[in-house]
Amino acid sequence: MGNLYIGIFFLCFSLFLRFYSPKERGNMLGYKSPQLRTRRRVWFWSNRCFGNLALAGSAVYLTVSTAFLAAGKTEWLDEVNRYIIPYLLLSIVVTEIYTFIRVRRKE
Repeated sequence: MGNLYIGIFFLCFSLFLRFYSPKERGNMLGYKSPQLRTRRRVWFWSNRCFGNLALAGSAVYLTVSTAFLAAGKTEWLDEVNRYIIPYLLLSIVVTEIYTFIRVRRKE
């Protein structure tokens, strides 16, 4: 049952990152890119990209956790939790590459 709470929390946070944070014209609780000082809208691009990746990841996590709970396969929930950290690291790498390409393309 804890996986559902974790999934709902991350889904809400990713919705915030994707839809609210880029419209605020600031980087309040969003993704902090090391490239923030290189260009004016880096925070917007990085929040939008990381928000999309987090939204997809949390939706998949919530769907898989719900399916395993419905099927009674609670022993597989720990296996699902092992993929959270690698997915976050992959999301950070993809966001930085996207932001780097976007900054270079705009110059």
